[in-house]
Amino acid sequence: EMMRVQLDARGEAFEIDAEIRAVDLPGVKGEWVIDRAANSNRRILYFHGGGYMIGSPKSHRLITSKLSKLTGAAVFASKFRLLPQHSRMEMIEDARAAYNWTLANGPDGAVAADKLIIAGDSSGGNLALSTIAWARDEGLRAADAVYVMSPQTDLTLSSPSLITNIESDVMQGASFGPIVKMPKGVRLFFSNGMHGIAPNNPIVSPLLGDLSNLPPTLIQASNAEMFLDDAVRYANKANEAGSHVTLQVWPHMMHVWQAFEVPEADEAFEEAGVFLTDFLD
Repeated sequence: EMMRVQLDARGEAFEIDAEIRAVDLPGVKGEWVIDRAANSNRRILYFHGGGYMIGSPKSHRLITSKLSKLTGAAVFASKFRLLPQHSRMEMIEDARAAYNWTLANGPDGAVAADKLIIAGDSSGGNLALSTIAWARDEGLRAADAVYVMSPQTDLTLSSPSLITNIESDVMQGASFGPIVKMPKGVRLFFSNGMHGIAPNNPIVSPLLGDLSNLPPTLIQASNAEMFLDDAVRYANKANEAGSHVTLQVWPHMMHVWQAFEVPEADEAFEEAGVFLTDFLD
C-alpha cells in the first residue's frame, strides 16, 4: 500500500498539459487523458505496469499524456484490480471489459471509436498482449495497432536474459533476480502461486499462445533489462506466425525508461508516434 501511494504521488507530481476525466462505472474504472488537440474518436486503451501489484492511471500520467499529445488520440488508462487483494483472472476480466467499453465509449459518451490503439508497459504490456489475443479469438473488432514497452510475455520465466541481465537491470535485478535464480520447479511454483493460473497458460503468458492474425505491434525494450528476451522471443514468434511486430531495442536503458524524464524516453515516444500515426490516419 505504501508503494502504491508513493507511485501515485510521483505520477501526480508531473506537470502535464492534458485534461483528466475520471471514469467510475460498474465494471469499468480509470481515467481519460486528453490532449487539447486530441480527437475523442481516436482512442488509446492503456494498461499500466507495476508488477501486477502496484501502479494506477495516476502513476502513469507522464506516459499517457505524452501518448495523447503524440497521436492526437484520447487515452483511456484502465484502473484494473490488482494482486494480491484480487485474483489475476479478475484483473484480466477488467482488461477485457475496458477493451469492449473503449470501443463503444469515448470521453463524451457512447460513441464508437474510429480508431483504437492498445498500449501498456511491463505487466501492463503482458495484459495488453493477452487482451488482443482474446479479442481475436472472440471475433471482436481488432485494435488498429499495439504499442508495448518492456512487456513480460512468459510467466514460466524461461527467457535467457532473465539471468544474463540481472546485473545490468538496475530496476529489477535486485528484487526479481533472486526469484529467477531459483530452480525451475520453484520458479514455476512461485509464478503459479502468485497468479493462480498455470504459468504456461497463454492467458498469462501471451508468448505461448497463437500469435497469428494479431494487430500490427511495436515493442520497445532495453538490451540491459531482464525482460529483453521476453520481447525478442515474442516478436520472433509473432512474425513467424504471419503477424507484423516491430521490435526496437535501446542500449543501456532501464526497464520502462519511457516513464522517466530522460532524452531516450523522448526518442522512444517519437518512434512510437511515427509508428502509431500510420495506423491512426
